[in-house]
Amino acid sequence: NRVGHEEVIDWFELAFEVCPGFAEAYYNNAVAHKNLRDIAAAIRCYRKVVEHGEPGEPEVEESRSLLADLAESIRRTEGIGLDTYLDSMDEFNRAVALMAEGRWEAAVDGFRAAIALNGRNAPSHGNLGLCHAYLGNKDLVLAELDRALDIDPEYEPARANRKVVARMRDGERLGSRNRQILDFAWKKLRMLKEKGIR
Repeated sequence: NRVGHEEVIDWFELAFEVCPGFAEAYYNNAVAHKNLRDIAAAIRCYRKVVEHGEPGEPEVEESRSLLADLAESIRRTEGIGLDTYLDSMDEFNRAVALMAEGRWEAAVDGFRAAIALNGRNAPSHGNLGLCHAYLGNKDLVLAELDRALDIDPEYEPARANRKVVARMRDGERLGSRNRQILDFAWKKLRMLKEKGIR
């Protein structure tokens, strides 16, 4: 249950203020983040377990193993190291926050920064395309959505958004008449993430 995991994370954050070296709490916090599909936050918590825990403790050894597995998986799928992945996710999350505020130009810069670190992340390209759609740059939108689909042919938000944008006139900005389909795409992505498919 998403709300349950979010509440647990809030409680752990309070616990860290009182006892910043509580390795077992970091481990449980990592599990909650992992269940929410926030891999970057989980990685940071697993690292805290290793930093604060005693070698040989089950949580420490499992965290080491999980970090090694995640590093290998990210290297294989994204072609980058763990630190670069974390930096790219930070840029991505900042850009998403700018999108939510309707700050499209700033979000474009943010997604470009994320892509500079990790060019193989389909959502970065897809969201960069959406920003361009709100700015009325149809050619750039289609190029970014196509790049997202090249990376991940099953990335449904890019496919749905491409259909909407293809019908737009050159220079037309994405507006409220297109909102319903975009909302569908966001909901679909969240559903896939919750099922662990994306």
